[in-house]
Amino acid sequence: MRAASQGQRKPPWSRTNLDGCDATPSTTGPDRLKSNLTRLIQGTLQHLSKSPTKCALCGVAEPEAGTFPQVVGVGRVCLSCGMKTVKCEKCGTDVKLLTSSRLQGKTLCLADYMKEIEKFRQHIVVTYDEDLEPAASILPRALAESPEGYTLLAVRRGRNSTHLWEAEYEKSEVFQTRCG
Repeated sequence: MRAASQGQRKPPWSRTNLDGCDATPSTTGPDRLKSNLTRLIQGTLQHLSKSPTKCALCGVAEPEAGTFPQVVGVGRVCLSCGMKTVKCEKCGTDVKLLTSSRLQGKTLCLADYMKEIEKFRQHIVVTYDEDLEPAASILPRALAESPEGYTLLAVRRGRNSTHLWEAEYEKSEVFQTRCG
């Protein structure tokens, strides 16, 4: 309400109720935290642009900044281009361009993209619950179930936990160059 009275544009989370009352969160107390988090999320996760851009595929200009979604490895695309189907180059399924990603020149569906990204991670932490299995079996299980290409570094109690254990793995090449 305050932003609208000062002549500024209303924030995107602002809604008007059916009876015409403005439902924008207040700027004090818990609502302030919520509105700050909303702004942070919209600014980082939604990949908002600061100025209107053009579609990376067809070149159509954005009507206002932040209306075209970001596709990983492609750029900002208009909704008509984003709804076109593309074929995943790994598994062969047809997916919408908006739900695909380009990695190292390949168009991938979300599942295959996550598998490929996992290969680049240097550290992996796996959590085990002592309530579900005895503590004595967690270390042998962590050794036996280590991810391919990773070396077990440590099994330790989870932070601020009385029943969780964490197994930390490091990529074997990184471990060997650091310790070899």
